[in-house]
Parts: sequence; C-alpha cells; structure tokens
Amino acid sequence: MHQATGAPRRAGVRVRPATDADISRIVEIGNAVFPEYRETIEEFRVFNDRLRAGGYATVHLVAEVSDGLVVGHCGFRHIPGQFRPTRYQLGVFTHPDWQGRGVGRALYDRALAELIERGGAEIESFARETMPRSIAFLEHRGFREIMRTWETRLDLARFDPAPFARYLARVREAGVAITTLADERRRDAGALRRAYELHNAVVADIPSPIPFTPPSFEDYLRARIESPRALLDAYFLAVLGDRYIGVANLERPAEGTHLYHNVTGVLREARGRGIAMALKLATVAYARAHEYTEIRTWNEVHNTGMLAINDRLGFVRQPAWITYEKRIGGIPA
Repeated sequence: MHQATGAPRRAGVRVRPATDADISRIVEIGNAVFPEYRETIEEFRVFNDRLRAGGYATVHLVAEVSDGLVVGHCGFRHIPGQFRPTRYQLGVFTHPDWQGRGVGRALYDRALAELIERGGAEIESFARETMPRSIAFLEHRGFREIMRTWETRLDLARFDPAPFARYLARVREAGVAITTLADERRRDAGALRRAYELHNAVVADIPSPIPFTPPSFEDYLRARIESPRALLDAYFLAVLGDRYIGVANLERPAEGTHLYHNVTGVLREARGRGIAMALKLATVAYARAHEYTEIRTWNEVHNTGMLAINDRLGFVRQPAWITYEKRIGGIPA
C-alpha cells in the first residue's frame, strides 16, 4: 500500500493523459475524496461514453509519482444542458494521502494549458462549503462564486405521509393523474418524445446563472432513459387530459441504499395547484415501498418554491455546494 507519512513534502509528479487502464484508479480516488457520493467503474464509463456520443468533449488527466502510482486525477468536459463550445466544467481530485503536496497544482496547470489551447473561455468548478482547502485553491486561482446549491436529504424512516393526503386529493379532484413513464411507454408510442419536451420546458425554468440549452432527444435518452441509474417506474408524470404537465423522477446509484431526486417541475400554466407536491409524494412513496432509506436532492438557493416543498416534507439541508467560474484566454464569455 502506498501512503504518505510524516510531514507533507512536495511530490515529484508527472501529469499525463489518462488511459483506459487508469479508470479503476480514477474512480478509487474520486470515491476517497467524496465517500458519500460513490461511483462505480461502469457508471464512470457510461457517463463519459454518453458525453462522447453526444459530441461533447471529455478529457481526463492523471498525476503519477516515480513508482507509477496514480495519486491524482483531473477531468474537464462540456456541460450538457448548459452547453457553450468554450465553456468547460473542471474537477481536480487528489487522493487524501497525497493532498497538500502540489499534486492538484500540477494537474490544474496542465489542464489550464490544454483548455487555453482548445480556445476555452470559461471554466466552471465546484466545492462544498465545508472544504476550505478546495475553496482556497479555487479562489487563489481567480475563480469567483456564481451559485450556491442546497443539498437536502429525506430520512424515509421518519417520514409520515398522513399530513399530506390533502395534496393528493386536491390533484385528483382537478382531474390530474399521476402516472409513470414506464406505464406511459406501454400505452403511447410517443411517450418518450413527449417526456423529453416536458423535461426541456421545466428545466428551462430552474434558476441558474448559466442559460439552459436543450439537449438533443438522443442525448436525453442516453442520460435519462438508458442510463444504468434510470428508474422508469420512478419517473413520475402529471397528466391532464392528453397533456404531460409535470414531472418528478428518481435515479438509483449503483451503490448505497439511497436514491437521487433528479428534477421536479410543472408547466407554468399548471402551477399553484399542488401538482409539484403530489409528484414529490409519489417519489417518496416509491422509495419507501422499495425499502430505500434516503432521498437526496439539490436545489439552487433562489429556487424558493421547491425548497419550501422540500422543507415541508422534512428534507434536511446539508452543507451547500458552491459553483465557481473563471474566465480564461482573454476571450469574453
């Protein structure tokens, strides 16, 4: 086992492009840095294959020491849903045993040079507010905060559905049915296309400093339908007549007993009727019925409507995630 001991010292590292043989170590490093958000090798491969299939850039670098051990990883990529050809999201990850020894700096410097060579104009990165070293790393390099996002979690063992029955009754009385995309696909050959159009309409209204860019239908299928995390029987739709007017969907990571809540949204003309709450309640009922222990979700701090719904349901706020931005190359964004 390779492990740094004693006082930190500057590591002599070589930064190089990652190869397929590095993927298991890249995933290991990411899981060591963020043990609460573990990823599998398959999930890593599927995500990056999806980006490439959609024509998005995704580049990975690794830092290795003299004995060939990979001690850090850096990736930068285009951002589907917020796509600009010159905008990239950047993540730098150093194994905890090797932090504070110049590994992250070496990775960042190499990635920055490659981004400038590609004509990059903006870099987006992130840190949790409980990560002072990461925050200092970004701010020292000229990144500025542009957004904060609350992560909230619902302990399903503590949830009591009884006080919320009125929301479900109100929606039924309004003629709105709550169904699933799995059921709709069996009933309607055009369900996927209609779900895609609804997805784009509601995501466009989610507060964000970066404008939404609709993904292609094919990329939507890869991300939401064909992903190993997809749960089509937990992809809930609110239907009024023959129209899809609202959506809320869960995703299942490969490891853990929790679910991720991806998006909740209702078309503008259908808001104020309790539909979003009814959709959220459907996701909670699904998770409890399938014996999951927790639902995790993320909301931008100015998305007060959805935060209020989550608060009423009993979601507990965790430390916020901070999105940072840096302009590079002297090119106006």
